[in-house]
Amino acid sequence: MKNRNKGKASRKKRPVTAAELRFQRIYSELHDRIIMLQYPPGTVIRETDLAEEFGVSRTPIRQVLQRLKFEGLVETRNAVGTIVTEFDLESLKDAYEVRMKVGEWVGELAKRSYTDEDILEMEDLLKRTRNLLRSRDTNEYWRIANEVHQVLERVIDNKTLLSINDSLYYLTARSWFGAVLEVWGQHIEFACAELTELIKMMEAGDTRGVQLVRRNYIRLFLSLMDDHLQQDKTDAAEKTAG
Repeated sequence: MKNRNKGKASRKKRPVTAAELRFQRIYSELHDRIIMLQYPPGTVIRETDLAEEFGVSRTPIRQVLQRLKFEGLVETRNAVGTIVTEFDLESLKDAYEVRMKVGEWVGELAKRSYTDEDILEMEDLLKRTRNLLRSRDTNEYWRIANEVHQVLERVIDNKTLLSINDSLYYLTARSWFGAVLEVWGQHIEFACAELTELIKMMEAGDTRGVQLVRRNYIRLFLSLMDDHLQQDKTDAAEKTAG
């Protein structure tokens, strides 16, 4: 019995190292800058500048850039260096389709329902989102979107599914964040409606229903953006003809 207990104790989660904390801090900051378009597509990222900014050597900067490259957010070009990758809504439609399918798996494989604490957090996020109808705060919008994503994935007990779900969320994030800036008021109204429906499904203990709501609003967003892009093309054509 003693040996078994010792074995269990030896498997305790090891403490996070200072290097790991530093990596996560730098990664999170650069990741958010890219997603929030503070580093627009085509931006050249210089290791020396970042090393100076974060007060570290170039080694941890390279490690962070490698992870961002794996996620498709940056790429390396000869004679240029590391640059932020280009994207457009059309090229990401396949990723959105996969993201919606993965959402179905989340609902099917959930090991538990959402807790009262989860629901309270979502209600607070809904209040904060409603405030954005009166005040255009893109940083707050990004924080809310991330927190909603984090609450909804708490029912995922499968590490592989969690990793895929996260990757697809952040892969598509730049497109909808940039698009939101173009249709702010309408999108925030959609976001409030989505959160209201999500909370109802969470209160009913319906994890599949949560993902169905999520999928429907992703499709609604894509439809909204298609209409917006089509109108831009029409306006441009009329301007050229005129």
